[in-house]
Amino acid sequence: MAEIIRESIFIETDIMSVKLQPKYMIWRGRTYQFISIGLHHTTYDGDILIHLFSMITTSACFRISFNTKTLFWTLEEVEWV
Repeated sequence: MAEIIRESIFIETDIMSVKLQPKYMIWRGRTYQFISIGLHHTTYDGDILIHLFSMITTSACFRISFNTKTLFWTLEEVEWV
């Protein structure tokens, strides 16, 4: 079952890619290397474009979001495997 988190996180992205593609995340002082993108879609919060990603690591599945106005990343949910 997914645990709702909603905390700010640091994301390293692949700057050589045309797409917004997260590589790893630092959350609560720990680094999580992403091995796969499960899903990527966009939505709007008013007039603000939000990118939503489902990211997979060896230990968990993370749902993260990117706010294109503030340029902040947020960990929305985590589900440990």
